[in-house]
Amino acid sequence: MYEDLLVPVGRWDGAEHAADVALDLVARYGARLHVLGVVERPLILASQGDLADALEAETASAVDDVVERATGRGLEVTDAIRGGVPYRETARYATDAGVDLVVVTGGYGPRRGVDVARLTREVDASVLVVG
Repeated sequence: MYEDLLVPVGRWDGAEHAADVALDLVARYGARLHVLGVVERPLILASQGDLADALEAETASAVDDVVERATGRGLEVTDAIRGGVPYRETARYATDAGVDLVVVTGGYGPRRGVDVARLTREVDASVLVVG
Protein backbone atom coordinates (compact mmCIF):
# COMPACT_ATOMS: atom_id res chain seq x y z
CA MET A 1 0.00 0.00 0.00
CA TYR A 2 2.79 2.44 0.92
CA GLU A 3 6.34 2.33 -0.41
CA ASP A 4 7.87 5.46 1.14
CA LEU A 5 6.88 7.02 4.47
CA LEU A 6 8.20 10.28 5.86
CA VAL A 7 8.32 11.26 9.49
CA PRO A 8 9.56 14.76 10.28
CA VAL A 9 11.15 14.94 13.71
CA GLY A 10 12.12 17.90 15.80
CA ARG A 11 11.44 19.88 18.93
CA TRP A 12 7.64 19.76 18.68
CA ASP A 13 5.22 17.85 20.89
CA GLY A 14 4.61 14.24 19.99
CA ALA A 15 7.41 13.82 17.44
CA GLU A 16 8.54 10.64 19.16
CA HIS A 17 5.01 9.19 19.01
CA ALA A 18 4.80 9.99 15.28
CA ALA A 19 8.11 8.17 14.82
CA ASP A 20 6.75 5.12 16.69
CA VAL A 21 3.70 5.00 14.41
CA ALA A 22 5.83 5.49 11.29
CA LEU A 23 8.20 2.68 12.33
CA ASP A 24 5.28 0.31 12.83
CA LEU A 25 3.75 1.23 9.45
CA VAL A 26 7.08 0.82 7.65
CA ALA A 27 7.50 -2.64 9.18
CA ARG A 28 3.92 -3.59 8.32
CA TYR A 29 4.07 -2.50 4.67
CA GLY A 30 7.73 -3.28 3.96
CA ALA A 31 8.23 0.36 3.03
CA ARG A 32 11.21 2.70 3.23
CA LEU A 33 11.35 5.22 6.05
CA HIS A 34 12.48 8.79 5.46
CA VAL A 35 13.41 10.71 8.60
CA LEU A 36 13.57 14.47 8.18
CA GLY A 37 14.85 16.99 10.69
CA VAL A 38 14.11 20.65 10.01
CA VAL A 39 15.97 23.43 11.79
CA GLU A 40 13.75 26.49 11.63
CA ARG A 41 16.03 29.11 10.09
CA PRO A 42 14.08 32.22 11.11
CA LEU A 43 15.09 31.40 14.67
CA ILE A 44 18.74 31.36 13.79
CA LEU A 45 20.46 34.69 13.52
CA ALA A 46 24.11 35.15 12.65
CA SER A 47 24.74 36.71 16.05
CA GLN A 48 23.33 33.64 17.79
CA GLY A 49 25.89 31.07 16.66
CA ASP A 50 25.72 29.05 19.88
CA LEU A 51 21.91 28.86 19.65
CA ALA A 52 22.12 27.80 16.00
CA ASP A 53 24.64 25.08 16.86
CA ALA A 54 22.46 23.84 19.73
CA LEU A 55 19.31 23.70 17.55
CA GLU A 56 21.14 21.86 14.79
CA ALA A 57 22.63 19.40 17.28
CA GLU A 58 19.23 18.78 18.88
CA THR A 59 17.66 18.16 15.48
CA ALA A 60 20.48 15.83 14.42
CA SER A 61 20.10 13.88 17.66
CA ALA A 62 16.35 13.44 17.09
CA VAL A 63 16.99 12.21 13.54
CA ASP A 64 19.78 9.86 14.66
CA ASP A 65 17.53 8.37 17.35
CA VAL A 66 14.84 7.39 14.85
CA VAL A 67 17.39 6.12 12.32
CA GLU A 68 18.98 3.96 15.01
CA ARG A 69 15.60 2.54 16.02
CA ALA A 70 14.76 1.78 12.37
CA THR A 71 18.05 0.07 11.61
CA GLY A 72 17.74 -1.89 14.86
CA ARG A 73 14.50 -3.32 13.47
CA GLY A 74 16.10 -4.10 10.12
CA LEU A 75 14.14 -1.38 8.30
CA GLU A 76 15.32 0.55 5.27
CA VAL A 77 15.85 4.17 6.27
CA THR A 78 17.05 7.43 4.73
CA ASP A 79 17.67 10.61 6.69
CA ALA A 80 18.11 14.28 5.97
CA ILE A 81 18.35 17.59 7.79
CA ARG A 82 17.17 20.79 6.20
CA GLY A 83 16.88 24.37 7.28
CA GLY A 84 13.77 26.46 6.79
CA VAL A 85 10.10 26.53 7.67
CA PRO A 86 9.11 23.02 8.84
CA TYR A 87 5.91 22.53 6.84
CA ARG A 88 7.49 23.90 3.65
CA GLU A 89 10.64 21.81 3.95
CA THR A 90 8.60 18.72 4.80
CA ALA A 91 6.40 19.23 1.73
CA ARG A 92 9.44 19.83 -0.49
CA TYR A 93 11.20 16.75 0.81
CA ALA A 94 8.08 14.61 0.37
CA THR A 95 7.73 15.75 -3.24
CA ASP A 96 11.43 15.34 -4.05
CA ALA A 97 11.57 11.84 -2.53
CA GLY A 98 8.23 10.65 -3.93
CA VAL A 99 6.84 9.93 -0.47
CA ASP A 100 3.41 8.23 -0.26
CA LEU A 101 2.57 9.09 3.35
CA VAL A 102 3.73 11.70 5.85
CA VAL A 103 3.21 10.86 9.54
CA VAL A 104 2.97 13.81 11.97
CA THR A 105 1.31 14.65 15.27
CA GLY A 106 -1.15 17.42 16.00
CA GLY A 107 1.78 19.11 17.75
CA TYR A 108 3.86 19.18 14.54
CA GLY A 109 5.81 22.36 13.90
CA PRO A 110 6.29 25.46 16.01
CA ARG A 111 2.74 26.65 15.30
CA ARG A 112 1.18 23.22 15.86
CA GLY A 113 -2.27 22.87 14.21
CA VAL A 114 -1.56 25.73 11.82
CA ASP A 115 1.52 23.92 10.52
CA VAL A 116 -0.39 20.64 10.16
CA ALA A 117 -3.07 22.41 8.10
CA ARG A 118 -0.46 24.11 5.93
CA LEU A 119 1.39 20.83 5.40
CA THR A 120 -1.76 19.02 4.29
CA ARG A 121 -2.39 21.74 1.69
CA GLU A 122 1.17 21.81 0.34
CA VAL A 123 2.12 18.15 0.20
CA ASP A 124 1.08 15.81 -2.61
CA ALA A 125 1.22 12.73 -0.35
CA SER A 126 -1.35 11.59 2.18
CA VAL A 127 -0.84 12.93 5.69
CA LEU A 128 -1.57 10.84 8.79
CA VAL A 129 -1.99 12.95 11.92
CA VAL A 130 -1.58 10.89 15.08
CA GLY A 131 -2.49 11.92 18.62
